[in-house]
Amino acid sequence: MRTPVARVFLLSIVLAALGTTLLTASASAQVDQDHAVWAGATATQELNRGDHPVALWLDVHRRQDTTATAMIVRPGIGVFVNSWLSLWAGYAWTPVYPDDAARRDEHRFWYQAWINTPIGGGFAFQARGRMEHRFSPLGDDVAHRFRQFVRLGWMHATQPVGFVVWDELFLGFAGSDWGAVEGYDQNRFFVGPVFKIASWARVEPGYLVVHLDREPYRLVHAVAVNLFFSGTR
Repeated sequence: MRTPVARVFLLSIVLAALGTTLLTASASAQVDQDHAVWAGATATQELNRGDHPVALWLDVHRRQDTTATAMIVRPGIGVFVNSWLSLWAGYAWTPVYPDDAARRDEHRFWYQAWINTPIGGGFAFQARGRMEHRFSPLGDDVAHRFRQFVRLGWMHATQPVGFVVWDELFLGFAGSDWGAVEGYDQNRFFVGPVFKIASWARVEPGYLVVHLDREPYRLVHAVAVNLFFSGTR
């Protein structure tokens, strides 16, 4: 990975990880440490061939920590503008099941731009900017949040193995009467291996650290496993 662009991409991920560390350090002893297991699966299926294929999207998640279980069901539809850019929009249902309380629901309308491009030497860069409009039966306000995701992955030239590092920053544009945060919300940083289990599937297990801007501040250490499936007609 020798190009200046590749170095910039890698530097952006390193800086995001350092940012998470500094934010955590600033909270010092007030940080609430937690442990979790996150599992997810994302599938995309192209519906047609051509210069601008349309595709379906679905990702589902289950996240278990010491106090609650969170779920996400997020369908969507998108179009490939060219070989490296696609545009998507959809809906998400995100119920939370606290161990000692009733289920809490959240509904989101989302749209995103996704960049996916090889940068040489087996490396590939991905970036996603996603906007969410969030609703909850617990309040009347609509919360607006932006998420910036950057990912650097590497695959071996002849073997179905590689590694990945990614970071995602969450920024709220408006708080709400049901608990959504305005300003910096959270940051997620992940590192782990990649195993290609089929031409259309891969699995990425690894370590995920999540810093949440709450009172008290929370730092979640998670074992994360993500499956990815892609299909074409």
